[in-house]
Amino acid sequence: MAKRIQDLKSPTTRLRERVTDPLMRPFRKLTEDQRFWLGFILLSLITTLLINNPLWHIPSGQRYKPGDVARETVVSPADIYFTDNDESQRLQSEARESVKPIFRFGIWRRRMTRRVRIVVLRAKPRAATGRSSR
Repeated sequence: MAKRIQDLKSPTTRLRERVTDPLMRPFRKLTEDQRFWLGFILLSLITTLLINNPLWHIPSGQRYKPGDVARETVVSPADIYFTDNDESQRLQSEARESVKPIFRFGIWRRRMTRRVRIVVLRAKPRAATGRSSR
């Protein structure tokens, strides 16, 4: 009966068994847990290499000079900061000029009312006599 089962196998199945049997023999001696963890580690390594493979990274051979048009997206390796001092000064002066003056009347109210009273009282006698203050 064992001979009949072997006869029912196709030639490709027999070839596959001949090739894989010597490779799988050491793994058959491992326990099921050991096979699981070995497969997990192998799968993790393959995934890591597929995601971040240093051999596939081909550095761009094109070097750009200032003023050249980029043929591809260029990503800066670091943040670059630049301050245009002339433009900053111009914007600051525009902002200064656009602010309306703020008057605080409440603080100087008493002093101003005294001064106004003094000026008004001095002006009354002059206005009555018809003389100007000049």
